[in-house]
Amino acid sequence: MINIRTIAINPDKPEQFIEIYPEKPTPGEYDLLVEVKAASVNPVETKVLKGYRKMAYNSHVFLAGMPVL
Repeated sequence: MINIRTIAINPDKPEQFIEIYPEKPTPGEYDLLVEVKAASVNPVETKVLKGYRKMAYNSHVFLAGMPVL
């Protein structure tokens, strides 16, 4: 069984992150389910959340993992 833990923006305090535990997704015909082993967030994300940067930018998250068979 795969336990999924996700980091999201707290809707009550947008400057904070919270952990949520969503249900395991069901891949469609052309989808691939990947078990993520590592993830990183662009440091700009935290600056935007804290209000240090208000300009638009492309958000990037980097993941590493293996397909679930």
